[in-house]
Amino acid sequence: MPSLHPALLGALIGLALAAFFIFSEYALLSKAAGERAKRQGRKQGEFTAIERERMKSIVWFAICLPPAISLGCWIVLPRLGL
Repeated sequence: MPSLHPALLGALIGLALAAFFIFSEYALLSKAAGERAKRQGRKQGEFTAIERERMKSIVWFAICLPPAISLGCWIVLPRLGL
């Protein structure tokens, strides 16, 4: 069975991590917004400006993560003999 190219393996790992980071951050921020709305007597919570900026930062990090991990795997894995 042929193995994956190290760069492709790194990109897939990076994509999985990026999806996990985006999903977990969104879930945490949504939960906080919902609890805040409940305390204030509203039905739906809204993100504050700071929470929107946090989400933007996570998305930009997630965009940069797959190429960075791909490059790292492409450089490191062949030298380790993997």
